[in-house]
Amino acid sequence: MIARAAALALLVAFAPAPSAFAQGRAGTDAPDQIAFNEAMTALNNDDFQTAERKFNDAIRLNNRLVDAYWRLAAIHYRAKQYGQAVELLRKSPDQQNL
Repeated sequence: MIARAAALALLVAFAPAPSAFAQGRAGTDAPDQIAFNEAMTALNNDDFQTAERKFNDAIRLNNRLVDAYWRLAAIHYRAKQYGQAVELLRKSPDQQNL
């Protein structure tokens, strides 16, 4: 289970950034969407510290943002924080695809 979750997190981390919006957002000007977009920009620029902070902000603002959980788990996986990555995926609101 841990290996599967870690492999999935790795795939998500290196997949091209989608321009689509995750479910539960009120629009591109919503605070959670702004935080998510800023996190994606930081992630795409290899600024993992900022990306981690912004993904956490996005989750705090909207705990239904599945994409934020996956991307944040990928950051933990990249840092070899496997336990934290798995724990985060277990908190994800979409448990059907784990």
